[in-house]
Amino acid sequence: VYSAHREVGNTKEWCAIKHISIPKSKAELKGIYMDLGCDDEQAVKERLAGIRDQLIDEYIQMKQFKGQTNVVSCENVLCKEKENMPGFDIFIRMELLECVSDRILRGRIDREQTIKLGIDICNALTLLRRSNIVHRDVKPQNIFVNQNGDYKLGDFGTAKSLQGTSAAMSMRGTFAYMSPEAMRGEKTGYASDIYSLGLVMYRLLNGNKSPFLLPGQASTVTQDDAANMRRASGEELPPPANADRELGLIVLKA
Repeated sequence: VYSAHREVGNTKEWCAIKHISIPKSKAELKGIYMDLGCDDEQAVKERLAGIRDQLIDEYIQMKQFKGQTNVVSCENVLCKEKENMPGFDIFIRMELLECVSDRILRGRIDREQTIKLGIDICNALTLLRRSNIVHRDVKPQNIFVNQNGDYKLGDFGTAKSLQGTSAAMSMRGTFAYMSPEAMRGEKTGYASDIYSLGLVMYRLLNGNKSPFLLPGQASTVTQDDAANMRRASGEELPPPANADRELGLIVLKA
């Protein structure tokens, strides 16, 4: 994602431009050939076109919410076919915002901001539900905040559409916020998004640690996976360490 600006009179208008390359490299293209089990270039082109269409659908979904306070505003999209190999470059222009995950790393989200985030993203999920959309990937990396302190939900499905190692790493990050039914590969719905939002708030109130992990302490991959498995099994979650009783109950209910 790049920051960009244009000059209008004596002022600069800033925006973010997301560049999605399909595939990202010749090595990733080779992996697609391997997945298909053949060297049929037309079949590869059809697979890549399907991924392109999914990403364009994401843009179309987000475009309908333009102007809504709690959904990232997308302005326009450009899709270009690659010249040196099969594939596409997609450029999506949207409002320039700060990612919540960056704020978390800098320790800038306190109890009051956690509540504000929860209310704002609930508003976003309400808008999505009215349009029969389930986000399926609510996590800090997909939540943004503007200069006015408004939290916004973005990235409607991009992580699911990408292929290769980078997507596998993204899926590991997503796993920490995934509802039990999604972890088990079962059908997900509106409640799944509420659950994921509850986990985002839980971590903000638990030293950026998932349930069953101690706040303020580094954890291993094995410990993270074990904590996620306990969650998926339906084990009762302990209250987040830094939440008062009322707020903790709201988060646990989500």
